[in-house]
Amino acid sequence: MRKDSYKDRYSWDALGLYALTLAFEIPVIAVRLLVVWIVMSAALALLGFSTEGLVPNLILCLSFYTVAASLLAMFRPWGTGHWWRECSGGREPSERERLAYEQAFVALQENSPVALTEPSDWFVVDNAQPDASVLGDSLMLSSGLLATAALKPVLAHELGHLRNKDGRLSAALNRLVIRTPSQVAEGRNKPGVAGVGVGAAGPRGAKPGSDPVIDAAVPMAGIAATFVFFAVMAFRWAVRFAKGGLGLRMLGELWCAYWRQREYGADAYAAALGQGHELAQFLEVHALNNDHPVPFLWKSDQTHPPTELRIDRLMKAAAEPAGVRSVLVAQSTGPGQALRVAWRLFRGSWRSLDKTPRLRLEWQSSPGGQGLPARSADQEGGGRS
Repeated sequence: MRKDSYKDRYSWDALGLYALTLAFEIPVIAVRLLVVWIVMSAALALLGFSTEGLVPNLILCLSFYTVAASLLAMFRPWGTGHWWRECSGGREPSERERLAYEQAFVALQENSPVALTEPSDWFVVDNAQPDASVLGDSLMLSSGLLATAALKPVLAHELGHLRNKDGRLSAALNRLVIRTPSQVAEGRNKPGVAGVGVGAAGPRGAKPGSDPVIDAAVPMAGIAATFVFFAVMAFRWAVRFAKGGLGLRMLGELWCAYWRQREYGADAYAAALGQGHELAQFLEVHALNNDHPVPFLWKSDQTHPPTELRIDRLMKAAAEPAGVRSVLVAQSTGPGQALRVAWRLFRGSWRSLDKTPRLRLEWQSSPGGQGLPARSADQEGGGRS
């Protein structure tokens, strides 16, 4: 069983979008520096300590820690699985759940000429609905999924996300925003999606009636109260802004289009493992009825493409003759793709991002009896749930 070297690389469009997102975080870091300096200076002044010495270095560390944690997650997302499990209310799998997972994984491995990418850890969420997701190098499976025959095709899809490093990229984007455990537990953070959780750390405006009514009966008192009010509001805005996520808000539509591509890529990986028909059946039963019209999909916050189109591509892949599987991928071919993605940001032609090229994998026979995937020379391809 040879090693799959593809999983050691990020696609150029992923790196390009991530670099643009980090660039938009520069003003966030500046505001965070100011907020941290104000808070620490006030706290130390009240406690009677000096602000000299290690304090400036500490302020710099607190201001840059989200970016540093994000960059670390791109290579080694340590701690992501434990944090995600605690926030989601996950638990250790039982013996029969572990056995079901191992049997499905072994069956998928038998259909792969290379070693499958295994999650660093996985946990179970008690939910009767079949569900699965990847974050960092960790895998979440619902108890409902582990009790059904759909485990194998859904697991193949999630292993595709792991292989393409979609989970690491999601963890890296999540770490750019400061969130509380309750926000994670409430499901407000779709990994890597602006405007829903990771891109919206808090409401854009104060809730009606949340601020005290100021009675300015005395003119001077009214002026002072107004000044204090706007100062407090400005500081609240600065704190919200300092939580991060500006880049995800500015590039939210691009990221959503990118994740729609990655869903096709994970479906393609499942089809290459012989689970195309089974995954299409699962989507038809559990996802198709949940679809609804989305006006201007190319500028929406939808991270999954229409289910019917996913089923269509999976059925086409499953209908290929034995020995040849035609799969659909969403992976760039070079740095030029990242530049074209950035150019579409200004042109507004987002629809083309959802057009996924075809890639043919031929499982050629080898002396060892195992097939090795060969890419057709006349076709190009580009690269979560």
